[in-house]
Amino acid sequence: MAYETLLTTLENGVFTITLNRPPMNPIHYELHNELARLWDQVQLDTECDVVILTGAGEVFSAGGDIPMMQRRIDDPELFNQKNLEMKQMIFGLLEVEKPVIARINGDCIGLGATIALMCDIMIAVDT
Repeated sequence: MAYETLLTTLENGVFTITLNRPPMNPIHYELHNELARLWDQVQLDTECDVVILTGAGEVFSAGGDIPMMQRRIDDPELFNQKNLEMKQMIFGLLEVEKPVIARINGDCIGLGATIALMCDIMIAVDT
């Protein structure tokens, strides 16, 4: 499956997912949608044994995209759609039957921290 805001690689059973919106990797419309759809792919991939979730650059994720949050407040239909995606994103991550490791390579704030906390293991860089 191709993604616009996620980089994915599969090597020796390790499926690496990189949030790819540097420099802060905020979770905006497309990344929100992709994280909601991603976990079904992970679950069904028979070559994947373990997942590493990280951020591009020096930041894991600065959390939700602030302008997107305001648009959600202003548009009830968008609010409902993104809330459904949020549930799919979190429950999909919690329900995947493979170990998910958050490789926290820098700042991890708000929704980014929530996603990291939902992983089975969190490993942070020492800088």
